[in-house]
Amino acid sequence: FATSNMMEQATAAKEKLGWNVVGAMNTCLSWYTGYPSEHYHEPLGYMMIDGETVWDLTQKYGSLGFPTCVVIYSDERPEGMPKVEMKSIRGTSDLTGYEEQVIPCSSGYIVENGVNKYSTIDHDPQNTASAPRSVVGVTADGKVIMMENDGRQSISVGMTMSELAELMIDLGCVYACNCDGGGSSTFLSKRS
Repeated sequence: FATSNMMEQATAAKEKLGWNVVGAMNTCLSWYTGYPSEHYHEPLGYMMIDGETVWDLTQKYGSLGFPTCVVIYSDERPEGMPKVEMKSIRGTSDLTGYEEQVIPCSSGYIVENGVNKYSTIDHDPQNTASAPRSVVGVTADGKVIMMENDGRQSISVGMTMSELAELMIDLGCVYACNCDGGGSSTFLSKRS
């Protein structure tokens, strides 16, 4: 793991793993102050790719990190289990055995059970300030919504956490998580 721009990461995924990356977003940049500094570029949570665990922060550092993840289950999952959901994973004990992809997101829910978690006035400047934001959400029918908004410019000031939550609800999300944003908000929709 290392920090690099999205184009470099997509190119490396193509060259080393044979993946054709068609969409990418920064979901968790490790600026976590409780994290050992020699590991700043490692993901802050649990990660699984194609059914294989590629990162389990809890195995190295205990309960550090961000447990909120987008989980995509295999087609062999039990009846009634959704194909996609957003849930908390703090290590292998939280797995069902049907996970195919687990993508860590860096902050908690901004929408939970279809409700804006920031609908009341919150005086924390990080939540009330308009800023560039990265967000991932899941709709009731299992679609994953990745959204990036621009900001800190005269023509695009960004969004508050409450505005972001309302937009994700308008897009049909029943769960949404604010990811790492601000100056690090990055989105790749296709490679050249």
